[in-house]
Amino acid sequence: MKNTIGLSKRVIGEYSLKTMSHYHYCATLLRKFYIHTQTFLSSTLLYVSAVYNMHMIVPIFYLEKNLCIYQPYEIRGVLNNAAVGAAIGSFSAFVLGLIAYDYTKKRERWNEHNKAVVRYEGLLNRHLNAITGNIFLLKGSIETFKKSAFSENVLAPLDNYDYTIDLLNLQLLNVYQDYESLLEKVNHDMAGWNRSNERLFNVALSGRVPLEDIEINRKELSKRSTEIIHHLEDLMEETYTTLAYIRKFISIDRRDRFGRLEPTRSIKLTDKEIGTERKALIRESNATMEKDKKRTNKYASYDQ
Repeated sequence: MKNTIGLSKRVIGEYSLKTMSHYHYCATLLRKFYIHTQTFLSSTLLYVSAVYNMHMIVPIFYLEKNLCIYQPYEIRGVLNNAAVGAAIGSFSAFVLGLIAYDYTKKRERWNEHNKAVVRYEGLLNRHLNAITGNIFLLKGSIETFKKSAFSENVLAPLDNYDYTIDLLNLQLLNVYQDYESLLEKVNHDMAGWNRSNERLFNVALSGRVPLEDIEINRKELSKRSTEIIHHLEDLMEETYTTLAYIRKFISIDRRDRFGRLEPTRSIKLTDKEIGTERKALIRESNATMEKDKKRTNKYASYDQ
């Protein structure tokens, strides 16, 4: 840069750096500071002068023969024209637009993930109720079969909506897919039980099958009912574990203020954290069931 003002160099201070060794150290630090800061300040002032069409004086400090020298430089018309200013302004707007677009998309992606996790929490809560209801129906059917009668109960399949594509956390995805594999097996078993029970009833009504054969099929279906009850009980335990994982995950997962997705992807829960949350969930579930029993008994007393 050219010194257009023509001011002579003015000595701010003169210090002897030969008498004490720490002065040499201070001079070295000052030189490094000068190298890093002068480039940044000069570039910033040039940019500001170009964008805002400004005329300014840049103070420059440097070392020369152990002296701290001050010399002003004038910035005038370096990038001082409308075309360059417009180009720099447009480029700045473009960069800021990209940053805003990236932030918006990451925020939308996190919202999709969060909605999927919350939906899975509600889905598993409904699974607990449906599992309990199906176990109740199967036990009632077994008692009916013991009386050589036919059951008209129909087991309700458990909903299995697929929100996995929206999940960001790999560990959460693996946990639900493990649960989903058992869920599909139990749904398949219950669908088979419904078909067998319906066919047994229709065959008995037709009168074309001997009663002895019908009784044998009834006993086999009763045995199958007991097996499905055990499968449903296993599924209930897995539902508690998976639901506890999701609840704990929701309590930790928070949207990053800068839109980053890495904090959500990096969440990993320990077995201890899941176990603690599972115990709390079971306590809440038992308290809810006790409340339902009291309400049922209350309504039953009204009928009497």
